[in-house]
Amino acid sequence: MNKCKKSIGILVLNPVEFLERGVDSEGKDIWAPALKATPQEKQLLENGMLQKHRRMFYKIGYVFEYIQTNAREKGIADGFGKVEQNLKKDLAVFSTGKVYHTDLSASYNIGARYFIWAFQKSTSGTNWLSLQAKVPVLAIRTSQTLSSFISLHHALGLPKEV
Repeated sequence: MNKCKKSIGILVLNPVEFLERGVDSEGKDIWAPALKATPQEKQLLENGMLQKHRRMFYKIGYVFEYIQTNAREKGIADGFGKVEQNLKKDLAVFSTGKVYHTDLSASYNIGARYFIWAFQKSTSGTNWLSLQAKVPVLAIRTSQTLSSFISLHHALGLPKEV
């Protein structure tokens, strides 16, 4: 890791399993995270006597951009070996001798579309429509870019950086 670099907060899928603990005084089901199950509840889960549900949630994860690390100089993490760049950093020469343009915007946009899609699938339709009202570009998948994902991030009220 290079010095003085900040991590970027992103949304990370976090599946959580819940078990049904019973019914409260109002007749509503009581659910608890399966990780907090008692030994007796774990045994009932194994025997199929307790109902279990899996819900998808998001948590904030922290990542560093590849260019902020020294992985490229060490020839690790990319599977291509050592990569050399010109002074303008717009061309990369791989150990195979191939030269590629290093325009990462397409990769960023593809990644952003995936995370937007994953978030859309895990949220309710009403919630998604209210987010589309705040960020209209979310309505058209082909126009979603990294900028759209950042706007979604802000519309959700998540922190910019940590």
